[in-house]
Amino acid sequence: MVELQMSEMEYYANYCATEDYNEDQTLALLRKYFESNSKSGKLLSLSRRIYEEECLNLVYSPLCVMEYVEVITRGKLLDLLGRAIGASALRKVSNKDLGKILKAISLDFDEIWNMESDFGTPLHELKYDLFDPHPNYYNGSLEISGTTLCAIENFSIVPSSYLRSITTLSQYQIGLADIMHLLVAKHLECKNFLTFDHDFMLAKDEIQRLFGLKVVMNVEEMNSIL
Repeated sequence: MVELQMSEMEYYANYCATEDYNEDQTLALLRKYFESNSKSGKLLSLSRRIYEEECLNLVYSPLCVMEYVEVITRGKLLDLLGRAIGASALRKVSNKDLGKILKAISLDFDEIWNMESDFGTPLHELKYDLFDPHPNYYNGSLEISGTTLCAIENFSIVPSSYLRSITTLSQYQIGLADIMHLLVAKHLECKNFLTFDHDFMLAKDEIQRLFGLKVVMNVEEMNSIL
């Protein structure tokens, strides 16, 4: 879900850049090298098909929404920080540092909001750029044609031999969030698990056995399934 949305954003960002006739030609050439090694083009065609067809039976959970907002917000902040302090300085910035910056911006904004400050200040614009304009994100859900946001109801994890088997994935260093995505997909009775995270491919046989899910990473295969 995150990758598909990012491909759309990258497409529109590149489109806007090509409209700027004063752009540094070196940057334009570098973008071509990047695009030639990127799967964004294939993802873009897949995402367009999802948007255009209404009955694809694609589902996602609130976990995907939370991960999407996290990734999008981090990307926006890194982009702005790169322009503000330089890309080299970003190497010293951790995700926790980013979280502290976002929290400080939010607190400062709440303070001036309560003071009924005029709109259009740099802080207003920064808050809007970072927190508000997430594409297709409204009131805790992603509004994407061809997909359904499914609630997680009557879901539980209890100690059992099954749980002990699942910890095999933890031994492979697959993160808790990824394992939760698998558990929820099984709970929703999904048959295919579409992802671009190579960690899942590492344990595809175990995932098929434990969750009854076929891991699908290839864009062409995704198209054939849809």
